[in-house]
Amino acid sequence: MPLRTLSLSLILLHLCTTTLGAQTCWSDAPIYVEDFGSGPGDGPELPPGTTTYTFGSIGGGNYVVTNNSGLNGSLWHNSPDRTPGDDNGYMLLFDAAADPGTFFRTTVDGLCENTNYIFSCFVANIVTPTACGGFSTEPDLRFSAFIPGSTVLLGTTTTGPIPTTPEMSWGNYIFIFRTQSGQTSIELEVTNNAPGGCGNDLVIDDFSLSICNPIVVQSIDLCNTADGTVTVGDNIYTVPGTYEDVLPVANSCHDSTVVTTLTGQQVALPPIDLRFCAGESVTVNGIVYDSSITFVDTLLPGSNCPQYQPYVLTEQQDTPYEQTIFLCNGDSVRVGNNWYTASGFYVDSLISSVGCDSVLHTTIEAAAIAVSVFPATHTLELGESVTLDAEVTLTNSFDLSWSPSAGLSCLDCPSPKATPIEDIVYTLFASDPNSGCVDSTQVQINVTPCAGVYIPNVFSPNFDGANDHFTIHAKNCFQRIQSLQIFDRWGGLVFEQRDQPIVGTHTAWDGSRRGQAASEGVYVYVAILERIDGSQERIAGDIVLLR
Repeated sequence: MPLRTLSLSLILLHLCTTTLGAQTCWSDAPIYVEDFGSGPGDGPELPPGTTTYTFGSIGGGNYVVTNNSGLNGSLWHNSPDRTPGDDNGYMLLFDAAADPGTFFRTTVDGLCENTNYIFSCFVANIVTPTACGGFSTEPDLRFSAFIPGSTVLLGTTTTGPIPTTPEMSWGNYIFIFRTQSGQTSIELEVTNNAPGGCGNDLVIDDFSLSICNPIVVQSIDLCNTADGTVTVGDNIYTVPGTYEDVLPVANSCHDSTVVTTLTGQQVALPPIDLRFCAGESVTVNGIVYDSSITFVDTLLPGSNCPQYQPYVLTEQQDTPYEQTIFLCNGDSVRVGNNWYTASGFYVDSLISSVGCDSVLHTTIEAAAIAVSVFPATHTLELGESVTLDAEVTLTNSFDLSWSPSAGLSCLDCPSPKATPIEDIVYTLFASDPNSGCVDSTQVQINVTPCAGVYIPNVFSPNFDGANDHFTIHAKNCFQRIQSLQIFDRWGGLVFEQRDQPIVGTHTAWDGSRRGQAASEGVYVYVAILERIDGSQERIAGDIVLLR
């Protein structure tokens, strides 16, 4: 019988709601939140253009930003703001006027086009039941979303009359709207919808705006499907149970959550895969098949719910298989039960996994790579360098890798400069990327200690350009002067330097003492120098200063 699949297509033709009707929606973290902050005492005035009410005191047509609603004695409830865990949190308190003024207006940017949003706000009537002789005007607000700079209304809702209550009670008011193509911002507006009179006093808090992602719930009896499968997005389900899929909505920021409950029996059974050799046949339910075919057999297990058994029958042809193998440096390779050690073309008959004869054509190509470094041993004094010259033969294509990296100028070149600070063995790996052949070789470098510091025993700081300074001449194995001290013949410290880098020649003392020319005579120096391997050398001697 032909295969058919029950498929779910998500076409958003209706707005999602939070808990209304059969369809619900879930919201991501809000993209806009306004809780008006917190602090001791009253809060700051709203930005210009946010409201048509006057800031700073209670009275008809006025508002305050406050952390407590009890500003009118026993006539108003004495309650904090609505934001959970918000100590001294602020809310907007309005002593509403008789005209349909604007309580709050703001523009929200950064929205997605063609996307459903859910707006939420909390409102409470702060008038006590006994105020106004028990007949206070009940607040009534309208929430609206517009395209900025226009009167195009995207969505709206009203609170309806909000009655007085023995204790102040916050009500949550929401509405859903959808942005249009190319629209990325909206204007939110909260207006007074109630007439004048005694009462109509309220607080507003916790505005939020979130993407409204629709949730679609469906229940399907597998027995009522054509072939026992249900497709949701890219997933195919055949077993009873509850499944949840998140599907993106095209041209929108939505994700749609689809909850699918499958009942009935598992009517789509796992496929049976049967393979047979060319020229042979296979029998399924009394029917003989001698070529490849895919079909579904309908089974009746004794109930009103049929089961469907897919079959995949594959005739395996005696098609030759071709392969090319590189034989590196005289190695051997196994094909089936045969071992080959020379290049050439070979034909082998193998038995496939289902017992059929198959022919394997193998082309074996000889390949090789060899790498060497000459000489293979070097002896250096600490601080000296040597260039390691590598040669690769038997191939024109190769990659190189030196290891370890310590003291090498490069790791993938044939002739790196090596400046080790201790005895070391470098290994060079060579590989042919075309054949996969590899080879390696090693180089031993022995590092001997370094001793080589020369300090002239006389200098004349007369600034004639010749021998004007006390100077230290050191080999490259030295990297730093830890300390240098010069004393007069009575042991007084004349000059001192510490932690100075040295590269070859270091000019130290200019023959002065406390800014004045030191007298002629014999001075004593003591220097401690550090080598590049961290070892130290102490040098001491006499120096004659001549004028």
